[in-house]
Amino acid sequence: GGSILANAASDLAASEEGHAQWPAVTANADCTSQGLYFDPTVQRCLSCKDVNVNAELISPAAGAEQLGAAGQCACKRGFVQCAGGDTCTAGADPFKAEGIFECRACPSVEGRQTAPSQDRSRCIVCFKQDGNADSTLGFSDQWNDCLCPVGHALVERSETGEYLSAKICVRCAAGMAPGPSAQPSAVYHCRPCPDVERMERDPATGDCAGRSKSP
Repeated sequence: GGSILANAASDLAASEEGHAQWPAVTANADCTSQGLYFDPTVQRCLSCKDVNVNAELISPAAGAEQLGAAGQCACKRGFVQCAGGDTCTAGADPFKAEGIFECRACPSVEGRQTAPSQDRSRCIVCFKQDGNADSTLGFSDQWNDCLCPVGHALVERSETGEYLSAKICVRCAAGMAPGPSAQPSAVYHCRPCPDVERMERDPATGDCAGRSKSP
């Protein structure tokens, strides 16, 4: 079994497009109950640590915080996640990922901890300046990302789609903040609920849910 997996990994590294052709690593119920994922290439449950030492199984509650679906492996929050064969940046120098994917921790730059971009392709510093409306609250160890004040959301790209030099926070209009209404959070982009007539945001989480019916 181990030699089959090693040969598959070798073939993957040898192909420029191999990472895109690699079968989805998806867990079944038996695997996930053990904290493992199901690897179809060897037809058994394996640990995400076998993919990368800094990878973990995605929980159903992870949502958009992770790259992938529940039951799949992804890098821990706070890490750049680079697909095998792709070139990503975590620190000063770009690197070409090996294996199925590679996890790299975002470094501290001039005393400021950087955070991964939403697509996990690079690390970006948190803009922090007292009195500036765009300022974040700095890096959050809880979220492993830049933190925004209540009612604000993170922005890391310009209107043209280019990455900003630092992540900033913007104030959201009423009902547009996708985060909790009573505490700082690390959510992205002010946006309305999909159906503004029938849905509203839960103050505790910022998630959209059906409007409560009037008595």
